[in-house]
Amino acid sequence: MMKNLIIAIFLLMASMAQAQDVLTPEQQLEKAKQEAKAAQEAYEKAKKAAEQAADAIKKKNSPAGANEQPNKSSGWSIPSSSTFTNKQSTSKNNESAQKPTYPNNFKEDPKYLEGAVPEDADKKVVFTLDLNVPNKSGQEIYDIAYKYLDDLAHQENQIQSRVLLTNTDEKIIVARYSEWLAFSRSFLSLDQTQFNYTLIATCSDNHFQLTLSRIYYLYEQGRPSHMEISAENWITDKLALTKKKNDLKNGSSKFRRKTIDRKDEIFEQISTLLKQ
Repeated sequence: MMKNLIIAIFLLMASMAQAQDVLTPEQQLEKAKQEAKAAQEAYEKAKKAAEQAADAIKKKNSPAGANEQPNKSSGWSIPSSSTFTNKQSTSKNNESAQKPTYPNNFKEDPKYLEGAVPEDADKKVVFTLDLNVPNKSGQEIYDIAYKYLDDLAHQENQIQSRVLLTNTDEKIIVARYSEWLAFSRSFLSLDQTQFNYTLIATCSDNHFQLTLSRIYYLYEQGRPSHMEISAENWITDKLALTKKKNDLKNGSSKFRRKTIDRKDEIFEQISTLLKQ
């Protein structure tokens, strides 16, 4: 009798322990909310750091601040090995001469139409990659992301690009890019713009987030047609789509297409590296 009672107690304790390991749907939802909140807080910190990065770089490059570094107690630092590139190269992107046809009365590829250029709560254009990376630690993801972002800054089409700030404690990387984005090219002519944007990478165990934001264009510099304009004032759904939302307006259409293409290229490249 006593033996049976002891066995029953052990079985009850084991089942209770197992029950504690399995989260209820409500607990799973709460856990997901907490993780999402932590990720958003990390992004906001990185976003603020990106806004301050330009001033930090100016101070660092000045005689008085040549040896100055951000407050290391905050975890942020300026990578000393990364310097601005200064190139006047051209991209090899080509604009198709013949426009294809699309179904459902679309006059443009649906990938460039409604919803293709997302805006955040502040009406700022922000492209976001949220990627699950199983079996990789936050440090492993950070190392892969840093190498990619630094290598990206030294590609042929870059003008002035670099990793601006890093936070090894929170595993955040802020990088700023200025590069040539070509719309069309031929033996006699080249149509391109200077494309400027910020990438913020946030790394954690089994997860990676990358945002592409703070976009603006410098077009036809030194010419009467010179234009300096932000993505918010040029390529959003409200400004770039026709009334029927089945086509793109002239003028901004090539900027919207090439921005989306470049975003897709960057997100695909880093996703491939992280999944290896």
